[in-house]
Amino acid sequence: MKKRRLSSIIARALVCTALISILLSLAASIGILVKNSYDETVALIKDNLEDVNDDITETIRDGVLSSAVELEQILWNNMYDLKRYSPEEATRYLRTFLENDYYTDINVVDIDGIIAYSTVPEAIGEDLRGTPQSEEFLTLLEDTKTLVQDPRRDPLDPDKMMLYAGAAFPDRSGFVQIGMDMEIFEEMAVNELFVSVRNRRIGNDGFFLVCNSELHVVQASSDRYIGWDLSDQADDVNNMLMDESSYVLLIEEKPEIVYAQELYDYRILGVYPLWSALSGFRTTSIAVLVIETVLFPVVFLVIYIILRRRVVNEIESINTSLSAIADGNLSEVVDVRSSAEFDALSDHINAVVEELRRTIGSETE
Repeated sequence: MKKRRLSSIIARALVCTALISILLSLAASIGILVKNSYDETVALIKDNLEDVNDDITETIRDGVLSSAVELEQILWNNMYDLKRYSPEEATRYLRTFLENDYYTDINVVDIDGIIAYSTVPEAIGEDLRGTPQSEEFLTLLEDTKTLVQDPRRDPLDPDKMMLYAGAAFPDRSGFVQIGMDMEIFEEMAVNELFVSVRNRRIGNDGFFLVCNSELHVVQASSDRYIGWDLSDQADDVNNMLMDESSYVLLIEEKPEIVYAQELYDYRILGVYPLWSALSGFRTTSIAVLVIETVLFPVVFLVIYIILRRRVVNEIESINTSLSAIADGNLSEVVDVRSSAEFDALSDHINAVVEELRRTIGSETE
């Protein structure tokens, strides 16, 4: 059987290596691109969910702050009458402002930081300087005009959470402080949630679903989603809420990337079509494939040329010399010096030929 030449073996080995390298590199590149596209989509969904939550909170905070400013102006214009009232009359007067509004507490604080008038009689005389939750409002006696806090525990009722806002009187002689019970806050937040989600999309193709505890869609980015029943996805949604992770779910027989968040007793699902999320990687994959199918063959061609010149050609030169020696030409000298190995090989062959010449010479004598 005719054996293949070394150059042919090397060429085939390099071709196979190039093909395997292209396939492995392409698979790794596609895997990385898919993961990056998926992670970027999940991050986009999370950012939009955070924006919805922030928008809701900011809208309510702005509303409470506006109410505090409005009430401050009314009380400032009626301060003469307010100061003439007895504590009981002042309390009744302030409570009239609670009848048609959403806040539940009103305090009027004097220049010393003490509650002078309040809708809660027990709060009258309280010194805000000794209350960590309220000390921040004392800046209204200095250079701050308005202030709204994050929800805090009520100093008089630690089991109750309140959102407080305040507005300073023009002469810094005191300020008005209003408080909203968190139960009312959550009612308003739900209304704002429904408004915020309405017609709001995630990127180009994503959308929001607001579901009740039974996973019935009660509000969404589009009317066509309202009424969907996702109860068969309850286990996955609950796992998402516990693990704070994303899943790929079949919704209406379409694979969707879903991230869930619980907000005010509702499940908010950020949904993005899987194929839309991965659409960007397809173009990149084609570019990677083109680059790799050109780059790898060029690299291995260069390697083949180098091996051909530095190894195969030198071996062929040695074989040519050995053939001449085998034909009786003992004057042939092997002179391949391209590397230390070939240098040693040439010296050894030449030494053998030299010894052979001496042996033949001594026998002929």
